[in-house]
Amino acid sequence: MTTLSAALHPLSPVEKDALVTAWHDVERLLHHTVNKFVKKHGGDYEEYMSIARVAFMQVFYTYKNKKGA
Repeated sequence: MTTLSAALHPLSPVEKDALVTAWHDVERLLHHTVNKFVKKHGGDYEEYMSIARVAFMQVFYTYKNKKGA
């Protein structure tokens, strides 16, 4: 998981643009996936979307774009 200090560092304009672009790429997928999960298992849609948003931000801050495994 990301640390609080890593999550709070200011984004450069390039990083901010990458974040916005990545979010727009996955937002519909997250809504669709959470909606299907709630219909099948029940629960609070907004709570699950909050978890999905936090997970997205953790992945955004920890992803290292390297070739190979």
